[in-house]
Amino acid sequence: MRLSPRLTDESLQRVYEDWYSSGYIGTQAAQEGDKSRYREFERGHLARISKVVSPPGALLDVGTGSGLFLQVANRQGWRAIGLDFSSQAAELALRHHDVEVRVGRLSDLPADEQYDVITMFDYLEHTTRPAEDLQEAVRRLKPGGHLVVRVPNLGGWQARFMGPKWVGIISLHLSYFEPKTLADLVSKQGLVIVYSDMGNYQTLAELLGNKFAWIFRRATSSRQELGLGSDRAESQRSSKVRRALRFALASLHELIDHAGGWFGQSNYIFVVAKKPS
Repeated sequence: MRLSPRLTDESLQRVYEDWYSSGYIGTQAAQEGDKSRYREFERGHLARISKVVSPPGALLDVGTGSGLFLQVANRQGWRAIGLDFSSQAAELALRHHDVEVRVGRLSDLPADEQYDVITMFDYLEHTTRPAEDLQEAVRRLKPGGHLVVRVPNLGGWQARFMGPKWVGIISLHLSYFEPKTLADLVSKQGLVIVYSDMGNYQTLAELLGNKFAWIFRRATSSRQELGLGSDRAESQRSSKVRRALRFALASLHELIDHAGGWFGQSNYIFVVAKKPS
């Protein structure tokens, strides 16, 4: 399934430049200290990769964003660098996580530069040319190297139940994948899938703990904001109900998705594919 009409590369570039220069910068400091995000990369991503391949080795993360994943990977023994088309993202990643992020697309990398592992977390659904990007990734994999892909799962039970109201359908998701369509796309590049997962990496206790930690941070922030003047304080009080409702709906969504993961039907597909030696 694809978004129609398709966004051009130029339109997409403008959208992400606006996002990086506004909301992304505001959330970057929070991500730096976000233990749950670190744990997601450590247990949800690297632990799964380690079932197939382990460091040391050269790792390239495509669409790296904050750069936090690179920091986690380097600490586990990988020689990890990132690739992102935003120079702002690269600057922030270096500043906050002391990691190297190159600016551009896969096609901009030297043709003779190869890696043991290339990761694409929540990337293929955002690109205007998923098949071409996979081809470029395969060219830059060493023989016997591994490609790691995570995308939203259009074939999951929640997506099928909610239809067009599914949380995974947003304007910046240009392509949507089910397990079979993703497997077919990967196989057409000459890769062999060696690991596939649509389950959870968090326990239910961890999920609820993260939500309660979020409540505590918001409550602390609200108490501080109430000292900023009567007009601002009244605005903060009037928005408490809306925040509580958003939190309740978000929590319900996460719990529903977590339940789906017990049966291998979470909102995400995680695949590791190997390039023949």
